[in-house]
Amino acid sequence: MSHRNILIIILKLASIFLIIQVLETLPVQYGSYLNTEDPYLRSAFFSTVLFPNLIKIAASLVLWFFPNTLIKSVIPDTELTSEHSGFYKNLDVAVLTGVGIYLMAFSIADVAYYFVLKNELSQQFGSSLQPQDHAALVASVVQLVIGAVIIFGNKGIAALIVKARQ
Repeated sequence: MSHRNILIIILKLASIFLIIQVLETLPVQYGSYLNTEDPYLRSAFFSTVLFPNLIKIAASLVLWFFPNTLIKSVIPDTELTSEHSGFYKNLDVAVLTGVGIYLMAFSIADVAYYFVLKNELSQQFGSSLQPQDHAALVASVVQLVIGAVIIFGNKGIAALIVKARQ
């Protein structure tokens, strides 16, 4: 199995996890929508619940249907057989890239949710995010940055892993 095949499996698993997360959270959020009497909260349902979940679904569809395009944009074409001498080096890079894409896929949806929530709260109520929501927004941005660092610095990280193994 080549590193590209392993990375395709990782991206498809990330897609499945995103869909499962939407399926877990959407019924709870919809139930909260039905149980509220506040017209402002009802009007914000699209921007605070549906929009972030649509972004998660779109990201999972991209991960599921276009994994090769994502891989080609990050990992250069190399010999893909396991007999290749640099296979395990490429495997480290592929796995790190998969982890980075996984982190970014989840954090993009979270950042979109908290950004929309912040805008809706400021427009409708003139208030800011609650402390736990602000902390979750910061954590999601940090997760997004870590994912980007892992994706774009995967060769250096793989070299550090090889040095640590020796």
